[in-house]
Amino acid sequence: MALTYANAKAHVLLACGGDPSTTTAFTVNDRVAQILNFAGHHLYSHAWNWRERTASNLDFTANDFVALPDDVGTIINVFPNGNTFRRVFLISPEAFSRFESDNLTITDAVFYVTLARAKPGNDSTEADKQPARRLDIYPTPNAPETGALSIRYRAEFVEVASGDVDSTAKEIPVESHVEALYLEYVREFAEGGEVGDTLQRVAMVDASPLLQEAMRRDGVE
Repeated sequence: MALTYANAKAHVLLACGGDPSTTTAFTVNDRVAQILNFAGHHLYSHAWNWRERTASNLDFTANDFVALPDDVGTIINVFPNGNTFRRVFLISPEAFSRFESDNLTITDAVFYVTLARAKPGNDSTEADKQPARRLDIYPTPNAPETGALSIRYRAEFVEVASGDVDSTAKEIPVESHVEALYLEYVREFAEGGEVGDTLQRVAMVDASPLLQEAMRRDGVE
């Protein structure tokens, strides 16, 4: 059975014996969302195979970057679509910056890309928020092209908004064989936040057979 946001919230309330502790400026739903997100990010710190995705048909535009799916965490590989003469190389941000600063002349049909973020406010992201990840590209493509690239990537945890914690339609993005592990992390972040021993509790789960069995079933051991 899929784990909905509302289901996950119920486990927070069970762990805390009711509503978690809050302050005037930090509501129950704010705290619930924070706990679900802490647990999700910790679960996603492992390189699970089920986190891998393929995004096809990414577009070249008139800009020096390629827009990416919202859940991109790390990129495994980048490859061109339908153009056997084009070559695309994924390089480090440091090497990419050197290419840009030196204004290197690159052979036709060769592109270098790196995973990056724009400066806040320099893209469609609001200036006071963390900008989305994007794929910076050098040199800038000469013309827009639909479906120029595909990527293989490892997804990051998509955060739960406090206004959505009661949703029975939205689901926590975890596979069924790690659901119990995720809920155990939820319990430890919830209970630990109440008594101040979160680190010890989470460390115990990290050393538990529950994690080892989930990793074995996922094939990442």
